[in-house]
Amino acid sequence: MQRSGKRLTAVVPVTLLLIVLLLYLNTRSLVKPPLSSWRFPSRGGAVWFLYLLGYNMSIGVWWAHRPARVDAETGVFMLLYLDLAYDKARQGGA
Repeated sequence: MQRSGKRLTAVVPVTLLLIVLLLYLNTRSLVKPPLSSWRFPSRGGAVWFLYLLGYNMSIGVWWAHRPARVDAETGVFMLLYLDLAYDKARQGGA
């Protein structure tokens, strides 16, 4: 448990940094990466709630938070659609 906790404290920040970097490279905007991951604070709140209740953070508990990646994918697709719709509207093809 302690070994996996140490590993997660090293891996999670690096992973989040890579996600933000990839989103920035994809959108070329500093505003859009936070918009595409707007549901992540709720995941963080869930982790804090588990900590406050005294639950052990096991691999099973982390696995239960896997829908966060689906949230991020949905945010990216939503931004892509909004960008395309905005460009089409600016060109007069509403």
